[in-house]
Amino acid sequence: SLMEALPHDGEPAAAALVMLGRHAEAATLGPVATSALILALDHESAADRAAAAAALATLADDDVIVALARALGDADDTVRATASASLGTLGAALAAPALQALLTDFVPTVREAAASALAQLGEAGHTVLAGGLKHQAPESRAISAWGLGLLGPAAAASDGVLADLLSSDDEADVREQAAGALAHTDGEAGDHALL
Repeated sequence: SLMEALPHDGEPAAAALVMLGRHAEAATLGPVATSALILALDHESAADRAAAAAALATLADDDVIVALARALGDADDTVRATASASLGTLGAALAAPALQALLTDFVPTVREAAASALAQLGEAGHTVLAGGLKHQAPESRAISAWGLGLLGPAAAASDGVLADLLSSDDEADVREQAAGALAHTDGEAGDHALL
């Protein structure tokens, strides 16, 4: 079989699996697959780049975080969204500033993936999402509010700003997302705003 023909350990096995497009399987080999998967982030195929970004979510190290943060600038929206999700899975708080830039991405699924990832990054993510509530672009305010809703009670410190958006933002989507976030944060300011 093919698996019997492949090297069974180390970087050669990981490189062979990545070359065959078996990124997730390569990741199961552990840290020895890191280099091959990082190199795959530069593959000409967007599908291969996205698969590498997904597989890297299981390999936490600084080189992986740097490579995934770089992939946030990929021309392909699926790669950007997948890299965002992987950074969130890894809890890569250092990537919060890079994820912040995607809150203004022109593709809604990329904005959602970035906000979701930020919601997984604790205080660093909360800070970025709270700052997004003041962004000029309504799409950024809306997705930031949505992301804060994912944080739940941990985002209660943002209830005042969310309440202001609910009562006075010109955009219906921003008001809707602010209301949804307030329903999840359980903060006192949110209770008053929703009454």
